Amino acid sequence: MFNRNCLILAMATAFSFAEAATITVNSGGNTLGSPTDNLCHLFEAIISSNTDTTSGDLINFPNECAAGSGDDTIVFSVSGITHPNQTMVITENVTLSGDPNSFVSINGAISLPHMLTIDGTGPNTLSNVKFEYLNFVNGGSGDSSESGAMLVKDAVVNIDNSRFASNRGAFAGAIRATQNASVNLSHCEFDGNISEGNGGAIALYESEATIDQCRFYFNNAKGVSSPRNGGGGAISLQSTSSLVVTNSLFEDNRAGNGNATISQLEDGGAINVGASYNDVKIVNSTFSGNHSWDDGGAIYMNDIPQNDVNSSLTIINSTFTNNFAGLFGNAQSQKPQGGALSIDDASNLMISNSIFSGNTAHSEGKEIYITSGTLVPDAGNLF
Repeated sequence: MFNRNCLILAMATAFSFAEAATITVNSGGNTLGSPTDNLCHLFEAIISSNTDTTSGDLINFPNECAAGSGDDTIVFSVSGITHPNQTMVITENVTLSGDPNSFVSINGAISLPHMLTIDGTGPNTLSNVKFEYLNFVNGGSGDSSESGAMLVKDAVVNIDNSRFASNRGAFAGAIRATQNASVNLSHCEFDGNISEGNGGAIALYESEATIDQCRFYFNNAKGVSSPRNGGGGAISLQSTSSLVVTNSLFEDNRAGNGNATISQLEDGGAINVGASYNDVKIVNSTFSGNHSWDDGGAIYMNDIPQNDVNSSLTIINSTFTNNFAGLFGNAQSQKPQGGALSIDDASNLMISNSIFSGNTAHSEGKEIYITSGTLVPDAGNLF
């Protein structure tokens, strides 16, 4: 009986390992590929993973994409990919893994709504989609793009050791997460991404994100056209979303485009926490040189309760320096408040062991402005 059980266990283990396939992308060209070109393009590799089929006859064309099987891994024998000008849609669990020594670049097509869609709204549960050692650059075209690089819907996505740069979208510069999506980021950089509305780098809508050891630099939520606003130069939260940030750096992010004639809110130079029960926790992180053209040079929290439930903000062991709320040298009808933080209601605000220094505001609250309530005075904070 013991030997029979061991045999069954060994067979089951071998079968589980055999389930996953490795698919090698060997072409960086900007085409959708062909079953007879003897190449495996990224577009084809994703389809092979989704459908568990080859991209061509491997006997006559051995360099076509292998068939997927289970939670596949897509690797690259090329250093860069030019996007094929058609959105690539992931509907199965998969890992896209670049080169840890020199990241593989996926260079976007500006006429697309986004480069990648991770769509878990179908029959399959997407709980293990992973990206690592990749550069996502130049995705999207602003108003015609929902998000520059990636749209995540009802899926769990883990992104490690990757960079998002110079992407541009209407509702998020780089990543938009919606429909109960979960995005987990570690050791990532977001540089120079632009949203025409909220979330210069990331926009969360009914979704959650965890961010650890990441850097957000010079991202911009512009808010240039109605009904969008320019909230959250780096990150925006709307409609029951949550965010946990640890050991991360936010530098020189911007909310707004500096046009005093535009009436949209341009709050939260780094992070904008909207109403409707959004929950944010920030630990061991630094906010420096961020700028909002309205309230909250670094962070703005609109804590207007929805269904008697407020948003919440917790800040622990973090530093806020040289953030600014207001227009540079221009008059405006609004009076921007809160050089570092602007909080509508302090009842769900907790700040401890944090430093606020050199922040400025066009109007009130050089460091922190609170519309209603008071900040706990003895929590180890330095001003």
